Amino acid sequence: MLTPNNRLQRTVPVPGPHFVCLLAWDARGATDAELAALAGRLLRAGCAYAVCWGPDCERVHDAFDLADLDWRPDGPWAITTWHARDPLAEAIWLALFVAWPDAAFEDSCGSVVGVSVGSPAWAAELRAAFADPGKVSTQDMGSAGAPNLFMASLRKRRGGSGEPPRPLKEV
Repeated sequence: MLTPNNRLQRTVPVPGPHFVCLLAWDARGATDAELAALAGRLLRAGCAYAVCWGPDCERVHDAFDLADLDWRPDGPWAITTWHARDPLAEAIWLALFVAWPDAAFEDSCGSVVGVSVGSPAWAAELRAAFADPGKVSTQDMGSAGAPNLFMASLRKRRGGSGEPPRPLKEV
């Protein structure tokens, strides 16, 4: 998702206009302007649900909310969450299996995008999880039963199969 010169690509290659985004970023050294710029780019690219993870992810979350209010003052707005105390594996699981956008986006939001800023290790963890989402549902949460309960709930709520999302091509 980020090019070698650390810039977000102009488009996010997903099948549909909206997506869930898991943003893994150690934002402690980022300025407010940098946070706002990245949040704005992702929102304009179609981010309908932002899962913010990493050191200082609370600020990243707030930057998404402020950028969204500036862009769409009357809504609908992207849902945002931050996960400062959770392991990356739990944030990945939430993005893949639990994240649910605002009703205005739910019919057009069918993809999950992972973005890692500045950490090859986090990028590798995202890549591995997105390559085999079914493995995430049974491996990383510590108990094979917990994800299955959430999946049953999602199947009922979504009226669908509750199958894990298909992985996106790497960009």
